[in-house]
Amino acid sequence: MTNEQIEKAKNDYAQSIIDSFGRSGVPCGISNIRLMIADGFKAGATEALASQWKDPKVELPEIPDGKKLIRVLAWVGDEPLVCWYTCHGRFITTLAAKEKYSYDSLKDVKIHLSSEREDVTEIVTAWLPIPPLKGGDV
Repeated sequence: MTNEQIEKAKNDYAQSIIDSFGRSGVPCGISNIRLMIADGFKAGATEALASQWKDPKVELPEIPDGKKLIRVLAWVGDEPLVCWYTCHGRFITTLAAKEKYSYDSLKDVKIHLSSEREDVTEIVTAWLPIPPLKGGDV
């Protein structure tokens, strides 16, 4: 989320809590204040949990109707890789193997040399959803 999106989400959430208290928008009594604080905690925890690495033994990505695969960030070995998660329940990457890298010392980066796809499902230890780009379904 960008700072602008966070600011808007914060204000929208605050307004929804105020609106939930009816005509005055002011919580009356300890129980209403406790509920307001608890709702704020729950909303923050829900947002934080949505942005955490997930264990593929516990939870797998959901593929929207009509799609055959989605992009995810998968933790494979000692590094994260962008992978496809398929409708067949497999994590597929374009990286054939870690050894298929070349190091460009001028640019101080690793360059991938292989265009092969490899099923890395058995070695994925965690995954994270990649949200779509703003304004487009990529």
